[in-house]
Amino acid sequence: MAITPVELRNMRFERKFRGYDPFYVDTIIAEAATEMEKLIDANSELLRQLKHLEERLSSFHNIEQSLKATLLTAQQAAEGTARAAQRESEARLQETEVVCKQLQAEYMAEVERIKLEIASLRMQKARFLAELKSLIEGHYHMIEERQKIERETAPELATTHDE
Repeated sequence: MAITPVELRNMRFERKFRGYDPFYVDTIIAEAATEMEKLIDANSELLRQLKHLEERLSSFHNIEQSLKATLLTAQQAAEGTARAAQRESEARLQETEVVCKQLQAEYMAEVERIKLEIASLRMQKARFLAELKSLIEGHYHMIEERQKIERETAPELATTHDE
């Protein structure tokens, strides 16, 4: 069940005698909602960046295909020319392939870096949620222990007042 920050902020808990401190619970909820909003915003920004880089990569793939097609045409035309023209054509082809490979390597490295960044953010999110859950459970157990102690000492207090 996914809870949005707005839903988290609007949560209300039933009040009982000696129950949770409403201010403390509201503070924890507000902090958790704020952190969720930050994580959602960061994730959205990274997804936007990833989409932008994938579009750029696609554009470069199209350019690469266009360059390869152009070079093939130039190579076919060069076959009919003199030997010097053929050497020049081969030199351009090699140069372009080197540039294309460099560009492709750079953009693939960038995509991998962004994927690692996204994975890292996902791990940070999971770690944050686990820590938040642990914190909430710890407080819950402390409250339960406190209530247990109060229940155990309550009969002693009643006996003291009767005497």
